[in-house]
Amino acid sequence: MADAECVAIAKAVTAALNAGAFSKTFTAARSYADWDEELADDDGDLHVDVVVSQTGAEDQLATRGSAALSTPIDIGVRKKLGTTEQDESTGRIETSEVDDLQKLVEELRVFFLGSALTGYTGAKWKSSNPRLTFNRRHLREHRQFTAIIRVVFDSRVLI
Repeated sequence: MADAECVAIAKAVTAALNAGAFSKTFTAARSYADWDEELADDDGDLHVDVVVSQTGAEDQLATRGSAALSTPIDIGVRKKLGTTEQDESTGRIETSEVDDLQKLVEELRVFFLGSALTGYTGAKWKSSNPRLTFNRRHLREHRQFTAIIRVVFDSRVLI
């Protein structure tokens, strides 16, 4: 049985991210978003989640036999920060560590810009927008960087 269009696109986004070259090393994983929660690990791993989002999806009839789908995909970036990333005098997370993570978020925002989705040529990039540049509460309360980028792809399916 074939995947739902949104799942096929999410799988292709995950594969494209894992094949890409970025300023930080990570392995993207497709999931169903648990990024509201604190990361349990203290290993300092960078977590990049690819999640199908139906919020903001815009579908319309393209022809009598096909529909034009707009599929939003959220890319979550999370990292638990330890005491090595902390300023000893203030107790705050080092600005440079958050700056490096913001650089990655920007790279992810522009990664798909203006191109067909490699591995799934039926989907074309439509837009990229930050949903959350970083979560201040997570940074303050959990010592965790959390950001979410939404990338929207257009495709057509037979109906």
